[in-house]
Amino acid sequence: MGVTDSELIVCTVSGSGHSLSTGKTDELGTCYVAGRTGLVWDDQSVEVGRVAPGVAVLEFVLPSGKVVTAELHGDVFLCRVPEKITSVRIRAYDAGGHLLKDVMI
Repeated sequence: MGVTDSELIVCTVSGSGHSLSTGKTDELGTCYVAGRTGLVWDDQSVEVGRVAPGVAVLEFVLPSGKVVTAELHGDVFLCRVPEKITSVRIRAYDAGGHLLKDVMI
């Protein structure tokens, strides 16, 4: 995974080749989350994007109802999603547990 000010890059390398996904990200402003991109294989994916500094917890609510918590690394999130998705509901919370954003992406 690589991150610049305006781009996210995710890749995987295996004995049979590699996969690459890139996505653009804009200023976050009051969006709290931006630039979702990822890699998909079999029945799962890895999702990557940016979060605003005030986000302490980011949850993915999957179509099945399962909730998966993303890992936050500075202003970048990384989340392994154990099912195929085309869109997903996300919930972003601050350190006090207050809901900042609840939206489909």
